[in-house]
Amino acid sequence: MAKVVSSSSSSLLASAALTLASFAMHSLLLRPLPSPTTSGRLGGRVSPAAPRRPGAVVLSGDGRCRRGGVVAAGAGAWMEEARTAVLEEAARRNPALSESYRPAGLPRPNGTVLEAQGRVCTGPEQTRPLGEEQAMRVLDTILRSATGELKDDPVSSAQLGAFFAGMTIRANCFPEATQWSEGERRAMSLFWPRLVHVLPPEVKFIADPEGTIMGANGSTGPRYIGQGTAEMRLVGALREVLAGGHLGYEEVQCVLKDVLPVGSTSANSTHIKKRPPLATSEKVQQFVRASGRESMVAGFYHVGYEDPLLMLMRRRTVHAGLVVKGEEGALSLTTKERSANASKGLPVNHCSGFRTPNSANYSETDGISRESFSVAVNAQELGFKSTETPRTDRSVLKNLELGLSALGGDKGPAYDRIVLNAAMADHLLGCSGAQDINFALDRAREAIDSGNALRRLMNYIKVSHKVS
Repeated sequence: MAKVVSSSSSSLLASAALTLASFAMHSLLLRPLPSPTTSGRLGGRVSPAAPRRPGAVVLSGDGRCRRGGVVAAGAGAWMEEARTAVLEEAARRNPALSESYRPAGLPRPNGTVLEAQGRVCTGPEQTRPLGEEQAMRVLDTILRSATGELKDDPVSSAQLGAFFAGMTIRANCFPEATQWSEGERRAMSLFWPRLVHVLPPEVKFIADPEGTIMGANGSTGPRYIGQGTAEMRLVGALREVLAGGHLGYEEVQCVLKDVLPVGSTSANSTHIKKRPPLATSEKVQQFVRASGRESMVAGFYHVGYEDPLLMLMRRRTVHAGLVVKGEEGALSLTTKERSANASKGLPVNHCSGFRTPNSANYSETDGISRESFSVAVNAQELGFKSTETPRTDRSVLKNLELGLSALGGDKGPAYDRIVLNAAMADHLLGCSGAQDINFALDRAREAIDSGNALRRLMNYIKVSHKVS
């Protein structure tokens, strides 16, 4: 059989499932922080780093927002050294560019195919069809990798699963503007008759599950069932989703139990290209629960994510949930004034969600009273000066320095964004004392200026290593 890198069917099918279900696991790799002692000097070391816990804002039983961890007793003199330790560790273990970091032994994804994935695995509204030249180059790369000719930069199974899953769902159910371009059709008609002889059956299934896309060379998909009970369940779920259908909540839970043990999730998240939706979907699965009142915050960018994320939050029976269309597709609200030439659709700083009402006069089926809200946050109306996004050139170290300096009280765009996001989250989630947004803003500033915010962050990092 022709050589395909990491070609186990379970791993490749899992990659396609992770792409379509938008789910993955990520870890935080930092060495333990120094422990405070009564003298303020740095003491012994704590246990190795624990995985980062998913979830956003957790509220205690008294309704107060708890950000970070438990504040340890003792002098605060250790904090500056601990802060320095964080920066030194980032410089030692992380590269200048965060997206270049990979665990030891994890191969790089093929750049040609990865670039194409960024175009074709981006949803029904944002997908950008490939031109004929790029499509030819991508399929030629896949062919040479499958035949073993591409020794130095092979296409991984995760990439094959993600790329062909994106292409298939586009062909089956996307609107005309984001379906296959004529160039993609010509390239596929030229290369598929050769690819069908060297790709493993699970790839051919993903590329044409029902034999309706590739013509006479698409006969494998309809007959493919997988190997073993778990894989057969996964194939059935993929068949539904690739055709443009949707899985129920229980079906997704069942499939994910089968998918998550397969292979390296960090490898999958690197090689399937579109990672933010995966981390967001992981968050709303709520693997970690707290006692008392709970709230959840998640970010989205593309059309179609807002309502499903809120639906998942409600199903987890949290008391308050918030989804944010943040700056540059992230979770963070911006202080930058919206341009008159901004793209159509929901504006940046759009927020929607639900919370426990101040005067509860109704209850949902789970016994928790909630009210819905939707608002576009205007930072200038709240007294913030419009500022450009602080640029860090994707540097881990620069991001840490910028954030720690702001939490240390240095005024500027980063400080303003932290204040805005902390206060608005408290306000929208219905936290105690934050019904008045101006009071919430003052409370956020006081938390930073007093040093409490930085102290809680440092202790949260320290405690997270103790519970490993």
